Amino acid sequence: MTTDEIAESYRKTAPDGDQLDQRAIRTVLIDLEMMGLVETWIDSHGRDGRVKQVETTFEPALVTEVLDTYLTQSSTLQARD
Repeated sequence: MTTDEIAESYRKTAPDGDQLDQRAIRTVLIDLEMMGLVETWIDSHGRDGRVKQVETTFEPALVTEVLDTYLTQSSTLQARD
């Protein structure tokens, strides 16, 4: 997945008041990479420029398995509902 694809997906799902710009999304990705949760690399597309690719270091299905438990235990997310 590219950073542009991540940004577009985020724009579609985030509430209007919680939008992040491209720089903030890149900063979050850098933080996630430093934590070891994602790996990134640059793909060169010749004249079409370069694209930063992002991949999780864990099986994405794990997130859906624990999501309900996390949502019920998170006071931050409960307050937003």
